[in-house]
Amino acid sequence: MRVLAASRTVRLCDVSSQALISAAPGHGTDLSAAAVRQATTHVALPVFLLLSLFGGLNPGLARTVSALFAVEIHASPGELGLLGSCQSIGFAAMALPAGVLARRFGPVRMFLLGSVVAALVYVAMGFVSTPLWLIVGMTVTGFAMPLRFGAMNLASMRRLEIDGPARAGWYRASHQVAMFLIGPTLAVALVPAFGYQHSWWLVAASFLPAIALAPRILSSGAPSPAAREPAPPGRLGLRHALGLLAAVPALRRLSAAELLNSGTVIGFSAFIIAIAMRVYHFTPAVAAALLSLQAGVYVGVLFLLGWIPGRLGRARQLVVTALLVSVALVLLAGAGGVPGLWFGTALLGLGAGLVQVDHLQRSARLSRRHDAGGVAGVMALSSSSGGLVTGLIGGALGEMAGMQALFIALIPMTLGLAWWQWHARSAVSDE
Repeated sequence: MRVLAASRTVRLCDVSSQALISAAPGHGTDLSAAAVRQATTHVALPVFLLLSLFGGLNPGLARTVSALFAVEIHASPGELGLLGSCQSIGFAAMALPAGVLARRFGPVRMFLLGSVVAALVYVAMGFVSTPLWLIVGMTVTGFAMPLRFGAMNLASMRRLEIDGPARAGWYRASHQVAMFLIGPTLAVALVPAFGYQHSWWLVAASFLPAIALAPRILSSGAPSPAAREPAPPGRLGLRHALGLLAAVPALRRLSAAELLNSGTVIGFSAFIIAIAMRVYHFTPAVAAALLSLQAGVYVGVLFLLGWIPGRLGRARQLVVTALLVSVALVLLAGAGGVPGLWFGTALLGLGAGLVQVDHLQRSARLSRRHDAGGVAGVMALSSSSGGLVTGLIGGALGEMAGMQALFIALIPMTLGLAWWQWHARSAVSDE
C-alpha cells in the first residue's frame, strides 16, 4: 500500500507536476507584469516559499490517501489507471482558462476559490465507498487546483528578477519537497492512525494555511479593478496561446522540451514500482526507495544546482542533459541489471532536474519579452500534457513489449529534441 501511495503521488506532476509541481509543474494567469512584480517584491522569499510548500502538501497528501483508499476498496487495474491520470485532464483543460479567470476576477479570488472547492471535495470524499466516485472526486479537484497554481507560477517567474537565476528552482523545489516527500510521509502515517474518513478531512484541513497566507502574498500590488476587466476576445485564451506559439519559435522549442521532460519524469513514476517488483523482485519498501532517490536528486538539483545551466552555456547544456537522460533511460530499460536500475534512477533525477532549471530560466526570460500570462499558460499546458502522453504510450507499449519499453521509446525522443534545439541554438537571445 505504501508503494502504491508513493507511485500515485509522484505521478502528479510538477507536475509537477507538477509538474509538477513538478511538477509537477506551471499554470498560467494573466496578471500584469508590473502588478506581479510589485506583489512579489513586497514579500520575503521565505514567506513566498512557505506558500509554495503548503501548495505542494495538499496534492501530496490527497494523491497518497486516494491511492491507499483505491487499494482498500479493491479498485481494478483500469480504475487505478484512471485514478492516476484523471487530475491531469483537469490540469491540462484549465491551464489556459485559469489565466482568463484570474485576470477577470483577480488572483486572490481565484486562488481562494480553487482552494475552497478542492477542500470541500475532499470533505465529501470521506463519504465515498466506490472507485467510480473516487475517480469523479479527484477529477473535480483537477479542475479546481489550477486556479490556485496560476498566480503562484507567474509570480515565481517574476521573483527571478529579485532573487536571481541561481534560485530559479527554489519555488518548484519547495513545492515538490512537500508533494513528493512530506505529503506522502504524512499520509502514510495518517491513514493507520485516523482511518480513511478522517484522513480525507485532514487533507481538506491542510488547505487552511495556504488560504491564510495567499491574501498577504498575492494581494499586495494586485491589479486595479480596471485591470480586471475582460481582455479582448482571444487575447488570453486558447487562440492567443496558439498565436503566441506560432509567433515565437523559442516558445515552441521550450514547450516541446517541457512536455517531454515532464512526461519522462511522470512516466518513470508511473511504472518504476511495478518494474522493480515484477522484473527485479524488489520488496515494496526497496521499490519505493527508487522513487525517493529520483525525487531527492531532482529536488536537490532544483535547490542547489541552479547555477549550472548558466555556467555550461546553451550548447553544452543541451549535450550534457541529453546524454544524462539518455544514459538513464538505457539503464532503466534493463541495461546493467539491478545496479543499473539504481544508477539510472539517480541519473534521471540529475538530468531532469537540470533540464527543469533551464526551463524555468528560459520561461522567465520569454515572459519578459512576450505576454507573461500567455507564456505561463503554454508552459502549464505542456507540462500537464506530458503525463497524459507518456501514460498512453507507456500503457500501449507495456501491453505489447513490457513496461520497460517506455524507456526505450523515450531515448530517440530525447536525442531528437536535443538535436532540434541544438540546430536552433542561434536563437538563444530569445530564450
